[in-house]
Amino acid sequence: MNVLLGLLLLGQVINGPDTVPAGRLAKFEFSASGNVAEVIWLAWLPDTCPLSEDDVVMPFGNVLVFASPYPGPYRLIVAASVDGKLSLAKKTFRVEGTSPGPEPNPGPNPNPNPGPGPNPNPPPGPDTPVTEWRKWAAEKVVQLVPREYVRAEGDIVARAMLSVVMDIKNGQIKDTRQARELVRNRVRTSLGTIEAIERWTKFSDLLASQLDRVKDSLTTVGHYAVIWEAVAYGIRDAATHGVAGATSGSRGQEAGSRICTGPVCVIR
Repeated sequence: MNVLLGLLLLGQVINGPDTVPAGRLAKFEFSASGNVAEVIWLAWLPDTCPLSEDDVVMPFGNVLVFASPYPGPYRLIVAASVDGKLSLAKKTFRVEGTSPGPEPNPGPNPNPNPGPGPNPNPPPGPDTPVTEWRKWAAEKVVQLVPREYVRAEGDIVARAMLSVVMDIKNGQIKDTRQARELVRNRVRTSLGTIEAIERWTKFSDLLASQLDRVKDSLTTVGHYAVIWEAVAYGIRDAATHGVAGATSGSRGQEAGSRICTGPVCVIR
C-alpha cells in the first residue's frame, strides 16, 4: 500500500502552510503536472478536535479553505483525476496556539430576582460603548476590503454574522468557542467562493485578533453577540454610506481611537 501511495503521489502536491494559527483561515491548493478533472478532498482531524470535517474545511475545486480552533496535527488528502488517471496527494500540518475555550459554568445565580436593569444586549448607538466597535468596523473594512466588494458583499457578511447573533439571543448557542466557529463558517458559506473569502480574510483575521485582545472581558456568548451585532452594522454602514457616514455621529473622541466592550478598551 505504501508503494502504491508513493507512485500515486509522484508529481502531485498540496501547497499550503505547515503551521496554522488556531482559529485562523488557511488556504491549501492541489497542484498537478497534468490536466486535472474531478478533485475530492478528505481531512483527518486529531482526536482532540470534536468538530466534524465539514466544520473545518470548505473545498472549492483545486482549492480548500481550512480553519480550526483546536491545536494538533491535521492531514489533507486529495483524490483527483489527472490525465484520466487516479492521483493522490497528501499534506500534513499543525494547528498551533489557542483559541477561546468554552465559557465557564457560572454556577447558581446568587440573585435570581434582580429586578429591572440595563439591557445586556444594547443596540449600537451613540451612547453605548459598542459604538466604538461599529465605527472601528466601518473604518477597517474599507481599508482591508476593496470598496466595490464592501458594497457588493458587505450585507452578505453582515447577515451571516447577525444570524449567529440571533441564535445566541434565542438561546441556541451557549459556548463561546462554538459561537466564534459558527461566525467563521457562516461567513465563508455565505460568501460562497474562494476569491470572496480571500477578499475578507484580512478583515476577519483583524477582528479575531481584536477579540483575542479583550477576551478576558468576554465571559459569555452574550458579550460576543453585542460586538458582532455592532460590527455587522458597521459593515453595513460602510457598504451603504461609506466610512464617513458611519462615523459622523461620534462624540467627544477621535473617530476609531478606541474599541470598547464593557470596561475594557483597546487603544489602536
